[in-house]
Formats: sequence, structure tokens, C-alpha cells
Amino acid sequence: MKPVEVAACLVHIPQEVRSKIQFLVDFSDKEIGWFGTATEVTNDYGHTVYTLDTDLFIYPQLVTGATVATDDEDDKYDNWYIQKVKQAVDSGKQLIWHGHSHVNMGVTPSGTDHGFRKDLNQDGGLHIYTIHNKSGAVGLEAFNGEFRIGAMVVDDINEDGIYYDLITQLGNVKEHKPKPVATRSTYTPGKYGGHGYQYGNQYTPPAYHSSAHRNGYVNAPARQPLSAFQEAVDEALDDLGYQGMDVQSMTPAEQMAFEHYLAAENQ
Repeated sequence: MKPVEVAACLVHIPQEVRSKIQFLVDFSDKEIGWFGTATEVTNDYGHTVYTLDTDLFIYPQLVTGATVATDDEDDKYDNWYIQKVKQAVDSGKQLIWHGHSHVNMGVTPSGTDHGFRKDLNQDGGLHIYTIHNKSGAVGLEAFNGEFRIGAMVVDDINEDGIYYDLITQLGNVKEHKPKPVATRSTYTPGKYGGHGYQYGNQYTPPAYHSSAHRNGYVNAPARQPLSAFQEAVDEALDDLGYQGMDVQSMTPAEQMAFEHYLAAENQ
């Protein structure tokens, strides 16, 4: 995909597309991902607006309540992606839009999302990423190659007006994320996080009073040895983008997300 001369990305999501997205999100209690194309439209201000097209292409994937990953068995995903890219090019489009759901969680990208996007961005072209949840919230990011650019969802293609100059500068604003200190030695007998986890020789998960509990996660899974629990926690933290972080250093919101992750994984 060729680099594009774009300073900011204005994205219009037509109501028909919103309805199809919300159908997918509401249909499943697991995450789900898709690709799509976009049509370039020049608005009354002379700015390019990318209107998301109505066709959503659901790729081979493996999902949980907190993650979506490509299904790479027998090259299923690779073969599917190559075919869809060719079909898009043959129709004069590019597969520049990737969207996925976060079920009932927020619409900010996770560590897994960042890794997936980094791979796609290597082709050097424009990519639009959206995240959706059951409440109808939309998270948007856009990249020109490896560089994040300002992006904004517009309800009308002529909405940008006074905002466009600001949007072009949003790529300069990045969240500061201090590198966490690896503290794997903190797994010692006792409790952590105030959420009722017991660990020592074995552990018993808490009785969840979250959406996961209401969805049927009531009975605790089989007790596991400490080593297996450590491995499960490490893997869960990595999937959520908290590499090297121990649970004690999490914020309450991150602890809740972690609980939801474990609940979903054990459904």
C-alpha cells in the first residue's frame, strides 16, 4: 500500500454502517473483528473525508470475551487476507479499515490491539482503526504508515470546519506510558488487589459480581497449583498489554479489566 499525503483523517460512519456494526457487537458476548474499505469524499472545505463502506468482512479469528486474534491454523487468515486485498484492489478500493468490538469494556486499544496494528502499519499506507462496544461508544485511531495522525469521527462530511487545523496537530499528542518494573517475585502467600484472590500453594478465584457473573460465570474453576496460576496471570497481563506489571501495581480500573478477562477466559 502506497503512503498517502494526509495530515488528518476525517472519518464518516453512515447510519447503515453503524447499524451493521452494532448488530455484530450486540450479537456476541465475545469480541469480534472485521476489515472494511472506505470511499474518499472531498467536502465543502476541500478536505478529504473517508466514508466507511457498508461491507464488513469478518476474517478467520479466535475470540474470547477480552481478545480477538487471527486464526492462523493452515494459513486460514493469511489466505483470506490476500484474497480480500485482491478483491478490494480489483474494485478500486483498499482494505484500510479494521474494526473490532470490546463487548462491555472501554474503546481504548489494548496491548494486543497495538501489536496487531503495528503489523498492519508496516505496509506504509493509511489505516483506520475503530473499536466499538455494546453501549455504542466508538474509539478511533488513524495511522499513515507507522505514524499516528489526528483523526475525528464526523456525523456529516462537512462538519470539520473550524476543527480541521486542530485535528492535523493531534498526532503530536501521545500518552506517556512509563515502563513498568518487572516484579515477578511478588507472588508470595497472602492476598492482593483487595479482590479476594487467595494464593499460596493453590488459589481460589473470587465470586464475580460483574457482567461476567451475570452471564453465567458463577462456579469457580478447578483449583490450580501456584505455578500454573502464575503462568495464567502472566499470560493474561501480557494479553491486556501490561507486560511486566504485577497486579498490585494496577489501578482499580485495570484490576477490574483483569477480573473480567479471567472471567471470560474461564467461561
